[in-house]
This record gives sequence, structure tokens and C-alpha cells, in this order.
Amino acid sequence: MESLSRERVIRLADTPHCQQKSILSISSDAYNAMIQHMTSFPDMEVCGILLGTKTAGSTQIHSYRRLRNVAHDPLHHFALDPQEWIDCCYQERELIGLFHSHPMTAAIPSSTDLQQLPAFAAMISIYAIGSLVASSNRSDNQDHPDINTTPINVYQINQSVNPSSHPLPIYNLQTAQLNIMTE
Repeated sequence: MESLSRERVIRLADTPHCQQKSILSISSDAYNAMIQHMTSFPDMEVCGILLGTKTAGSTQIHSYRRLRNVAHDPLHHFALDPQEWIDCCYQERELIGLFHSHPMTAAIPSSTDLQQLPAFAAMISIYAIGSLVASSNRSDNQDHPDINTTPINVYQINQSVNPSSHPLPIYNLQTAQLNIMTE
């Protein structure tokens, strides 16, 4: 069972600094809703879904919907309310991504985030993390110099399958550039 866990862990893609990042567009209303959600609950991880469209070469996020964090320790973890998540998966035709915040650390995936993401990765293509902590001055950002220092970092989820070693998908996160669109 231990080897199964290792096969399903999501990894940050090794992205050379010169490689072009994917570019995602977000409406200013959706971006501001995510920031407002974080500032309304500064002592807990908040979470929600991103709604939008994805076409060849273009991803656009047009809205953000809050979900409840039902984790036992919401300062350090998030857990989606199971019923809300199921409803989103079946009712939200434009479900494109997942967002959560880090109230005390930079907006980069933690080891817990990477371990939990396979539960969601098949349903979404965008993973976003927000933080109101100044990530440019934090030591936890040194391992990821290509990560944005804005309050919200976005990642594209890439999936690959290696049937010779194990049939379960392997997920990688690739940093993406977030362009805020004005309406």
C-alpha cells in the first residue's frame, strides 16, 4: 500500500526559469471574491471552486464559489464539505478548479496539499492557493523561485499514466501566470 501512495502523489513540475508559463485569465470579480474570502477568515484556510471555460490554448475563470471548510484544524488544513463537493461535481458544468488559502504561509503547495490533491485532480484542471502573507520575504518560497509573489498562485494540473508501473494516474502541478481581466 505504501508504494501505491507514492505513485499517486502530485509533484511540482520541474520548470526551468526560461520555460514559458501557462497563462490563465480571471475576471476581477472572481479574483476579488477570493481575496475577500481570505480576508474575511484570516485565521483559517478557506476553500472554494473556480468556474470557467477551457479551450485550446485558453483558460478563463469567470467566477468563484465559496465552500465550507470542515477540517478539524482549519488553521492548518482544509477539507471540503463532502455534500457540497458532490453537488459541485454534478451541478456545476463549468467547474474548472479548486482554491484554498494558507493563512500563515506562502501560497505554494504544502506536502499535505500535494498528498490530498489526487482526490480532486481528475475533476479539475486548475489548482489555486492564496495567502495574505508576503511570500517574497518568506524562507518557504526559496525552493520555488518561479512562484509568483502575489496573493494567489495558480497551477495547471497535468496528468500522466504509466501503465507499466501502475495504472493509477500521476499528477504534476505546473505554475501558471494569472492575468486579471477588467470588466
